Amino acid sequence: MALYSTGTSTQYTGNGITTVFAVPFAYVDIDHIYVEVDGVELTNGVGYTVSVPGTSGSVTLGVAPANGTSVRVYRQVPLLQELVLHPPGPHRCRVLLL
Repeated sequence: MALYSTGTSTQYTGNGITTVFAVPFAYVDIDHIYVEVDGVELTNGVGYTVSVPGTSGSVTLGVAPANGTSVRVYRQVPLLQELVLHPPGPHRCRVLLL
């Protein structure tokens, strides 16, 4: 599935009360979503949980970040190519000289 989203990160400020933060960009796997609080990366499943993948969602932190704390939610997708194209085949590349 292709992700047609250019946003990969969003920033929030903790207030000591809020524990749910929106993920305003698409993701296909909860393991692609990461959270940092004041630059320290939290552990998925321990420090936070991620809602079901889709066009948007949310992360829920176990403890509300203190007032003024920086909360960064970002997507990091592994660089994988799961489709193998074998030359020479119907997908052969052509070099075009202009």
